[in-house]
Amino acid sequence: MGLCMHERGVRAEALAALAVRAGTDLPDERQRAREAWEAASGWWEALLKEFPNDLSAPMARRLLGESLLRLGRADQARKAWSAT
Repeated sequence: MGLCMHERGVRAEALAALAVRAGTDLPDERQRAREAWEAASGWWEALLKEFPNDLSAPMARRLLGESLLRLGRADQARKAWSAT
C-alpha cells in the first residue's frame, strides 16, 4: 500500500507542476499530493516498525526519506536515509 500511495503522490505532484507550467493552479491536486505523501510516509514507517530487519527495510527507508522530503521535512528525511 505504501508504494501505491507513493506513486499517487508522484503523479499528483507532477500534474500540479505541469499545471503551473501551463499558467494554471490546481490547489486540489497539490492537496492530493500532500495527502498521498502523508499516507505513504505512514505506511513506510509502519513497515519499518513491524519489520525493521526485513530485506525490504532499506527500500522502505529510502522511500520514507523521499516522502518526508516531498513533505518539506528534510531533517527527518536525512535521518531516515542515514538509519542502519
